[in-house]
Amino acid sequence: MSLSSEEYLDHLQSTSVRAGFSFDQVVLPDERHVALDGLRFRYLDWGAQGKRPILFLHGGALTAHTWDLCCLALRDEFHCLALDQRGHGDSDWAPDIDYSIAAQREDVRGFAEAVGLDNFVLVGMSMGAINGLAYAIAYPETLSALVLIDALARLLPGALGDERSNVEDSFVQGLLDWPHYTRPEVFRGMRVPEILLSGHHEKIRQWRLVKSIEKTKKLRPELLHSDGLPAEAKELLRQVRKEGDDHGRDEGP
Repeated sequence: MSLSSEEYLDHLQSTSVRAGFSFDQVVLPDERHVALDGLRFRYLDWGAQGKRPILFLHGGALTAHTWDLCCLALRDEFHCLALDQRGHGDSDWAPDIDYSIAAQREDVRGFAEAVGLDNFVLVGMSMGAINGLAYAIAYPETLSALVLIDALARLLPGALGDERSNVEDSFVQGLLDWPHYTRPEVFRGMRVPEILLSGHHEKIRQWRLVKSIEKTKKLRPELLHSDGLPAEAKELLRQVRKEGDDHGRDEGP
């Protein structure tokens, strides 16, 4: 997280009020790291060691901070841990581009062993729920409970308002996810792009696709060599590369 400790605390206090919580005390988690099979993983430890442990797994394109308010609400009764899964937050990207369910299942196993979790509650949302289910099937003896949020129901007919939503999930089209924004429209000088407030769904869709390509080009350019990219994405990628080349010439000696 790019916020300072003071800004982070202020953010938690203000968002907890807006969410309707009334905590006796708002505290910050300990940020810790663990090495698993050559990758460095970041996780948030909300304290209360010795109490029943809960491990939280976020959804695609999200981070361990997804669970901040949830962990604040539960920390008096549970030892809450939230993991940045591979390729997310401050955890390492997989150099072999392996983001398979099997690889992420083994990340959970390795993490649980590294920090000494046993008979714990595993909570997963969306991508994290799928990884959590895979872990539970393989290692049921290590869990006391499993909670799945916004995952399997997405595959049931009629569960989604728009059936196309599934194909827009992170990594499905071979691209990193686009930037996400929330309210308020302006926060600490950072403003939601006007196009996202326009209500023009087609322009918003195109903006998201362009931003996904730009982000992938910057962070994971090797993914753009895939033949699996949709035709529209390939054309936009060509335009993005051309604009980058033109910009480089403009700034040349």
